[in-house]
Amino acid sequence: MYRIIFPICGVLGVFLVLLLVKGVNERTVVKQEYVAKVRFTEGMRLLSKSKYFWIITIQFV
Repeated sequence: MYRIIFPICGVLGVFLVLLLVKGVNERTVVKQEYVAKVRFTEGMRLLSKSKYFWIITIQFV
């Protein structure tokens, strides 16, 4: 009996694991107070490339 059931369970288990790995997004749990640290120059560079920043800035001039 174990020669039949174990291989079937093994194959189904591997298939289910591959199915789960393919369909699940990885998420991280962090504290609510966590703030990502970004250097000032990097933030300014990214902000200067943001079209939404420029649209809002020009709208209120």
